[in-house]
Amino acid sequence: RRPEGSRLMVGGSIAPQISGDNITWLRANKVSKELEVIFCNSRDILHLNPGLPSGDYPEIGGSYVVWEGSGTEEDPDSEIFFYDGKRTIQLTDNDRDDAYPHTDGATIVWIGTDRIFDHVIENIFAHDIQTGETTQITDHLSRGRFSEGGVGFPQVGGSVIAWEGYDGDDW
Repeated sequence: RRPEGSRLMVGGSIAPQISGDNITWLRANKVSKELEVIFCNSRDILHLNPGLPSGDYPEIGGSYVVWEGSGTEEDPDSEIFFYDGKRTIQLTDNDRDDAYPHTDGATIVWIGTDRIFDHVIENIFAHDIQTGETTQITDHLSRGRFSEGGVGFPQVGGSVIAWEGYDGDDW
C-alpha cells in the first residue's frame, strides 16, 4: 500500500497507461528477465502476471487492464490476458498469435494472426466484457504485415472499433 499523499516513483518501468486514478505499466524483472504487468489504483500496487508469461502492450480502461502475454517454449504463440479489477484471466487460448490488445473498459479488441504455409491471416477480434462474448470483426488474408495487406493496432471507444489497414501500397 502507498501512504496517503505519497508520490509513485517508477524506476526500470516502461509503457505507462492511465485511466482516471488507475495506472498500469511494464516493469522489467531483473532476476527472471520477464516483463511484469503492474497495476496501481489509489490504494494498492499489484503485480498482475506472476507465474504467467512475460507481459507486453498493456492497456487500461477504467479498472480493467489487458495485455499480450508472450509465448513460451512449450506454447510459442502469444495470448491476451485481462485483469477485471479482482483477478487475472487468460482471455485467449488458441494456436494463433493474439496481440496488441486495447480496451475502453467495456470491450477488449486485439489482432489474431494465423500462419498457414506462406500466408498470414490477420483478423480483429472484440470481446464484450459484460457478456463474455468474443466476435471476429474482420476477415483479412495477407502474406505479411508489410507486404500484401494486413491490419494493425485496433482501438475501441463505445460502439466504434477502428484499426489500421494496409492495402499493399499504404496504411
